[in-house]
Amino acid sequence: MKQIFLIVFMFATALTAQIQILPDINVTDESQIKIYLYKKALPYSGESLAADSLSAFFPRYLPTLPDPEVELPHFKSHYLNIEGDTRWALEGTYKFYFPQNLLSSFGARVSWLAPKGNIISRHYQLNTDLTPENDEHLGANILYFDSEKDGLDSKFIAASIASYHEKLSLFDVNLSELSSSVGVSSINQDNLAFESTTSQLMINHSHLIDLKRFELRNAINIYSEKVAIHSSFLTKSQTFEKVGVDLLFNGKSFVAAPSFIWRHVPDFDAELSLSNLPMSKTNDYAELLEKYRWLYFSQSLRNTLIPLNLRLRYENGFDNRAKDDHFGFRLQFTSQYRISDAHLTDSVNPDIPELYFTDVFANQSSAIARFGNSPLYFEQSVKLDLAYMTEKSWIRVPYQPLLTIGSEIKLDRYPYHCSLALDQKYFSRDHFQNSLPEVFDLQFAAAYDIDLFSQLYIKASNLLGADIWDFYSLPKQGTELYAGFIRRF
Repeated sequence: MKQIFLIVFMFATALTAQIQILPDINVTDESQIKIYLYKKALPYSGESLAADSLSAFFPRYLPTLPDPEVELPHFKSHYLNIEGDTRWALEGTYKFYFPQNLLSSFGARVSWLAPKGNIISRHYQLNTDLTPENDEHLGANILYFDSEKDGLDSKFIAASIASYHEKLSLFDVNLSELSSSVGVSSINQDNLAFESTTSQLMINHSHLIDLKRFELRNAINIYSEKVAIHSSFLTKSQTFEKVGVDLLFNGKSFVAAPSFIWRHVPDFDAELSLSNLPMSKTNDYAELLEKYRWLYFSQSLRNTLIPLNLRLRYENGFDNRAKDDHFGFRLQFTSQYRISDAHLTDSVNPDIPELYFTDVFANQSSAIARFGNSPLYFEQSVKLDLAYMTEKSWIRVPYQPLLTIGSEIKLDRYPYHCSLALDQKYFSRDHFQNSLPEVFDLQFAAAYDIDLFSQLYIKASNLLGADIWDFYSLPKQGTELYAGFIRRF
């Protein structure tokens, strides 16, 4: 049966392919640094955003569009989100937004997870944002993570300050999109008889220099006694929207790679594009512990370099959801070569995974279609994912399905929102290259808007009780139900 599925879907996805279903731009309202990202022109009213927690994303100097006929909601200072899970998980986020220009917000987050007996993870976070000027944002962040599991006692603490400037002139050089942060962290781990303490200073900076005909972007990351640099030199041409070269270095590997973007727009909602956009991804303790919770670090961290990030994509009506009668689809091929990609393996403690770095070549192709008539929509996707570790005799990347088929139906009619989704995952392997069983993950989600500022929501996942693993020694994702409450007041 597996062979039939493999042959059919490899043939289908070879003809119609895409990869990342994520949107081009992903903005989170609780981000540390507010960066202005625009994809399409949108109607803007400063007053209309006054009660929304995303208001800090919009520059105050944009003109106001008055609408005297609409009664605007009152400014809400408090944001509260509480969520509970049947896996003995509890998470709470609170944010207070100040009406003054200087101090923008102050927030706190607590996350507890105890899926079974002697396993527990506690995460605490404090953060604040300031906006001294229209084009400047400052932020401070304090983290404390404490995890215990089967012989592992891990404590992590970090503090950082960050800034963002839209524009800055320095020694007659016009800089823009300046993002900088300085932080300190310490992690202490006792893994059976092995104990380690690592302290580090983290410095991150990036900026853009516009040289009229050319564009120079620079980013530097200093941590774990290593310096990582990513510089790109781009220009425009009659054929390419942008074309140039990127230089990447992570303290161990140096590589130069071409960078370009080419687009063809045959219709208003249709686009054909070809691009190679090299990337440098920072791997830090906070992000990895947030993702895996129980993890042992025996190696120093370093950036993941992606010099090959080649993407061919065609889409038609994919993001146009304003129509009642809507059909959209996206086809995409992506090939990546990732240097020092972060993965998990067994440690000296058989119940705790260990982080290590290796090179990976990946080719992903998929197709996704959306169609429906408001308020009911349906989405179908197929993804073929081939990923191999080049330094380990080209074996498959573990815990990553070769074939994923996704189906989802959504009902969206205010104040009710609900969805039913089925993800089918085939041909995965563990870190010993043993075959893992197929996964049929049935999920249900529903939300009710009490008013403009309050919402109740629930979600049930893995309703069919499949064995879903991130790694064998980590708790598997069993059937779970969680419920939450959001309130602005």
